[in-house]
Amino acid sequence: MEDGATRLELGLKGLLLAACLASGQPSLLEAVVLRAELALLGTGASCGSLFREGGAAANRARRIGARVLGTLCEQFAQASGGPMQKWLTSVNTALDAPAGSSRRAGAVLAACELLRIEEPTASGRALCSKALQLLLPGGDTDAAVLAAACDGLRRLSERRPLVWEVLEAEGAGGSGKVSRQALLDRLYELSKLVTGGLGDTKQAELGALNRELVHSSWRLLGQLASWGGEGSADCVERLVTIGRQSPGEEATAALGLALVAAVSDPKAPAGQRASSQAAALLQKLLGMAGATAESEDKDPKPPTDEASKAALIERETDQRCGVVWLTVLLRFFTRSGQAGGWLQEAAEHLCRSLVRAVGGLSIFVADCSLKALCHLYCLTPAESRTELMKNLFSSISNRTVVSNMFVGTPDTQARQEAAQATEKAAGPNSLKITAKERIDLLKDMMFLARELQHPPLFIGLLDQPVGSVWTGEVLREALDLQAPCLPDDLREHLCPKQIRPKLYPYFFHPNGPLRNAVVQLTASYFSVESPQHLASKFPEEWPLIAKNLISALGAARVTTREAAIQAAQVLFRGKAWAEVAFIFDDLWTIIVKLMDDMEEKVQAAVKPLVRMLRNLTLRVVDPKLGPKKDAEEAMKAVVPLLLKFCDLYKHAQPLCFDVMREMVKAAHGTNLMSPYVQDLVPPLLVSLSSMENTSLQYYQFHIDAASEEKGKELEAARISNSRDSESMKLIRQLVPLVTAENAEELAPRTRDSLHRGVGANTRVGVCDFWVAVCAERPSAVPSGGAVAGSMLRSTAGALLDASREVRSAAASCFASFARRNAPQDLTKVIFERLLKHDQEYRTDDVKRNAFRVSLARALWEVCRRCDDEFLEAELKAGISAKAFGLRWSLEQEVKTNWESLWNEVCPTTSGGVERYYREICAELSDSFADSVSRAEKINMSKAVSALSAQLDKVTPRPKWAEDSAVTGLQRAVFTSVQSLPVFDGNGLLVRALADLAALLHKRERNGATPGPAVDEAAVGLPLIRGFCEKGSLPDRAAAVRALLEAMSATRLWGALPEAEQLHAATSKHVDALQKEDDAQEREPGEAPLKRHRGKGQSPAEELLTATLDFWASTLQQCRREVEDEGDLDPPEAPELTAFVLASLSEFAAGSLTMRLAIVRLWKHLFSHFSEERIAVCARLNVEVCSQLASAIQDASLDQRSERLRRPALELAAALAKDAEPGGGREAFTRGLAAAAAAEAGSPAPRIVPLGAWLAKLDPATAEQCADQLAVLRPLGAAA
Repeated sequence: MEDGATRLELGLKGLLLAACLASGQPSLLEAVVLRAELALLGTGASCGSLFREGGAAANRARRIGARVLGTLCEQFAQASGGPMQKWLTSVNTALDAPAGSSRRAGAVLAACELLRIEEPTASGRALCSKALQLLLPGGDTDAAVLAAACDGLRRLSERRPLVWEVLEAEGAGGSGKVSRQALLDRLYELSKLVTGGLGDTKQAELGALNRELVHSSWRLLGQLASWGGEGSADCVERLVTIGRQSPGEEATAALGLALVAAVSDPKAPAGQRASSQAAALLQKLLGMAGATAESEDKDPKPPTDEASKAALIERETDQRCGVVWLTVLLRFFTRSGQAGGWLQEAAEHLCRSLVRAVGGLSIFVADCSLKALCHLYCLTPAESRTELMKNLFSSISNRTVVSNMFVGTPDTQARQEAAQATEKAAGPNSLKITAKERIDLLKDMMFLARELQHPPLFIGLLDQPVGSVWTGEVLREALDLQAPCLPDDLREHLCPKQIRPKLYPYFFHPNGPLRNAVVQLTASYFSVESPQHLASKFPEEWPLIAKNLISALGAARVTTREAAIQAAQVLFRGKAWAEVAFIFDDLWTIIVKLMDDMEEKVQAAVKPLVRMLRNLTLRVVDPKLGPKKDAEEAMKAVVPLLLKFCDLYKHAQPLCFDVMREMVKAAHGTNLMSPYVQDLVPPLLVSLSSMENTSLQYYQFHIDAASEEKGKELEAARISNSRDSESMKLIRQLVPLVTAENAEELAPRTRDSLHRGVGANTRVGVCDFWVAVCAERPSAVPSGGAVAGSMLRSTAGALLDASREVRSAAASCFASFARRNAPQDLTKVIFERLLKHDQEYRTDDVKRNAFRVSLARALWEVCRRCDDEFLEAELKAGISAKAFGLRWSLEQEVKTNWESLWNEVCPTTSGGVERYYREICAELSDSFADSVSRAEKINMSKAVSALSAQLDKVTPRPKWAEDSAVTGLQRAVFTSVQSLPVFDGNGLLVRALADLAALLHKRERNGATPGPAVDEAAVGLPLIRGFCEKGSLPDRAAAVRALLEAMSATRLWGALPEAEQLHAATSKHVDALQKEDDAQEREPGEAPLKRHRGKGQSPAEELLTATLDFWASTLQQCRREVEDEGDLDPPEAPELTAFVLASLSEFAAGSLTMRLAIVRLWKHLFSHFSEERIAVCARLNVEVCSQLASAIQDASLDQRSERLRRPALELAAALAKDAEPGGGREAFTRGLAAAAAAEAGSPAPRIVPLGAWLAKLDPATAEQCADQLAVLRPLGAAA
């Protein structure tokens, strides 16, 4: 049945078309009439389709059939004759059918269609009255009949005011069948199905027939109102009242159609009355939509009482109805062209109301508002559209509320917690989310139009076809939200061709609805549905697309930048240099800026674009991937560009270095990169320091302050890290490309970096670079050339750098350039800039030592890398002279490096000294004369002593006293010792002076003087003797030994009382020091400190040992017969007694080491007296001999040290061997007997006779000293 109705409906539509086309063709018209009568009215035996029973499909067929009859009669009205009267009679008869009959429904539709053709007659008026009576409460109750009556009367009223005329005529005639008020009340009553609670006219809820009835009644009310008069305003008010009670989508749309019909004037659609009615309705609807509200954009407080809630609901309903009806009204104006100045006056209020509705919770109302904006723009005159867009954008901006101008989320923790609490309490609200997204869409569209500087584009984007659920028949007729509404002639105005290249980025916009709108617009206007299609279809616009895309990458809006980033990856991928050359610099610039964008979204999105840019750059400069000419042209642009960005943007340096490194790899085997080496290397060297993590410098500062050694370790680690950095790797890759021309340009720039570089990494990098160049590209640095000479001098200056790592790298670099210079030039540079340069740090030992370490390494590298023939003799002599002295530095690093250098220059020490002693003497003399550092003088003093020792070994022995070099050194040392105050370590200077004196004036006993006669003052003995009694204990001991050495060598011995006085003064000084220690406060029971006497190898014992040694040595110069001017007379008894008593005193208080030294002194002294046959007994009394024998026995029996027992027995044997009268044997035996006799009465005698003494010896000592015991045992047996 339904399918048949559908086929019938299609057939009737074909018949209607034929009726329309039959004008002026009588034969065709007659045929159509016959077919229409047969199909619609039927024959006597059958019922036509006009009166067929059925549901909604039958109703639609009846309406089409009625229109067929009306159209045919209209064709005959233009000609002559026709079936109109016959048909009127037929339908009049059909109206008399029983109530609820389908014949009534078809008849009333046909009657009204026929009556609207010509001016009605009396019969026509009667027929109209008959149709009106169907609507009365007693007329008919069938919904289909009532709906047909409403539809028919509406169709009739669209052309003729026959309904009002009939009502007026019957009211005037007093028949009372149909009255105006009764009709309106009846029509209003028909809406109760909706207003009573349903609120909408959806077919599923209301039913198809009732839905048609309600819609038809509303449309009839509106059409009746269009004729004005007494009931017109009442009709409009009734429709508005119904609308407020029926807020559903279909109901509101249907009421909108009725209201639109109410403001139309069938007689003069563009007349004054129609305009005034339209203006009045527009103002009414604006009031309902809230155009005059003052605080609509503010969030209202939730109502608390029932009255407030009711008022809020009423206001929202009015706004909903007002916006939807305004949309229907504006669509009617667009289609009919019925608009005047009153519409322009209300444009601002319309914009505000419609935009406010877009942000509401109702999706239907929002869609209506957007469509209404398009209708409004179409209705606005061209000269007023600019102002309209201003008002529209202003309204949209006022609807945009941002809590923070920088971020889109709550900007404090408190706000975040509050927002989370609110969301948790209220729960998710999809309607609010959708409303916000809708406002965001409008905002994005507005900014898009502003960015492209073409506001009308906003309307073009709004008017694109979109998917919608509002697709019912009534909704399409009233609103048609899916289809575009703007005419085609506006397309060039809304989106001119000049805008087309600018739309490319917006194909990738993150806002999906906006992106779809752009796609729909380009598809509708330009037949382009994708960005690739846009670029390929209009290839001549490629430059404009690229330029506009670059501008979009720098747009102020984050979403635009995101879209442009995605678009750029598609647009520029795979392009050749010829296509991107004009835009390449701008592309790099904007992408580098995007890499440092504040927005996290942009930072995340730009990473693939950066990779694309990297690959694009590498592709255009690779000669293997394109024409070599293009690669060369690209290289000319890319290299300066990369250098510029390395210099300007630190965050872009990793990218630039990566690209440069890959460029170098790609250019391997070609000369593409060679012209740019001099431009690439300097910034790369600077980047070694600039790209380092800034926190490392902070750590370096604090670690240096805490520990110098740890600071050096950190600095070494930083340098090592920089050598493994990407910049250094790239520099190494550039080394094979260096040419002589590049080197000439690089030399001055790298020299500046070497001396003015802000970081040690850069300065080390310069040195490493040139070392690599000299090793891998020797042709780039010609020997003896300007580059080699200038860099040699510059690198020599770098050896003075404060950084140890820089000095080390500079040393290697200096050696590399040394081989590229002439020998005389190398000698000149080393002498001028290195060997004498350490005196610049005369007062700073640390800096001086640091320089010396690097200098030693540099010179060692030079000597190691250069052949002996290459180094001039003068240079070798200078290096040797410097190295000999610095080998004795207290700084271990200095000592080690210069020792290595000395061994490199001089394979043997003796040979080197013999060959270069003059230069060494001159260097040491200058050091004593120029240096103000005491540590330096101490180091040089050691060197002087070592030199003296080596020169003393030279055979045959030269006359050193006549050698100007050595005598000059002696004068320098003498002057230095004489001028310096007392300080710790000056004993070494005194020792050096003594060593030189011994070298210059050494004379064997009974030998000739090596030079002119000298006295003690010339030798410096008084000066040396003066230091024996001042200064620290170690310095005094050194001075005493120096005095002994000088006197021994020169044979200028002093008198014995002088030696006695020296020891006495020394002993007194030690006693004073011990008293100071004893005077210090101590804990109860704590023993006094033994810091001087009794402590082995203490400075005090060393000094006392030296003075005793000096005294004993002086005694050993005593001869029985004086044969030499250096010999002394035999000692007097008091002089020898004084020495023995003093030594016994120190023996008793001394440590084992002290006792051992004294025993050995006694042995040497008494052996000397035995050799000279000087009688000891005559000079030592029995008591002294007794003490001496007791000390010898005590030492020989000391169980603490075997080292002491053996020398004691050797001393006893030496005395026993002196058998001369009054000699040592007699003194020994007499003293031992006296001591034993004194202890004889003691129960535990400490001293025993010789036999018992020898019996007490331990077996090991007895075995080791068998020879000495063989001498002593006969004496014991004799005793």
